[in-house]
Amino acid sequence: MDWHMQRTYDVIVVGGGTAGVVAAVQAGRDFAEIAQSHSRGAKAAEGGIWPLMEADNFRETQVEQAAFALPAGQLAGPIETETGYYIVKARRVQPGRTVPFEEAQEKISETLRDEQYNKLTQDYFKTLIDGALIIRSDEFLSFALKRALEMHRKS
Repeated sequence: MDWHMQRTYDVIVVGGGTAGVVAAVQAGRDFAEIAQSHSRGAKAAEGGIWPLMEADNFRETQVEQAAFALPAGQLAGPIETETGYYIVKARRVQPGRTVPFEEAQEKISETLRDEQYNKLTQDYFKTLIDGALIIRSDEFLSFALKRALEMHRKS
């Protein structure tokens, strides 16, 4: 599997009785129409059309493998998974490409900045928690409960 390929593909997710759906798709009936009427998938209302996706972004590995093995315009399925049966049609195949550093530099900086921010935030909260003295006080709990009830009764 070429992990640099991107594909736009249609997916129909059906519960059972896939033979009629597969036959309709293979006979050339409009895929979107069939998806809207038979699919239980997240994109059923959009005709089963998923956006252009890179490999390793689909929840069902078997479906992704089938989608990435298809040339544009071809069908695969039904593919049985734990969540249902899938029928896949590859709409478009866009070969991957090497991105020049200058083009990727901003995204790389943003990703590194986010990672550093998240690590520093986690370290900060860990330091706070490690240095905190937390004591359970029945007296405080009783006071807080009484205060909450008083506020509730006033409103």
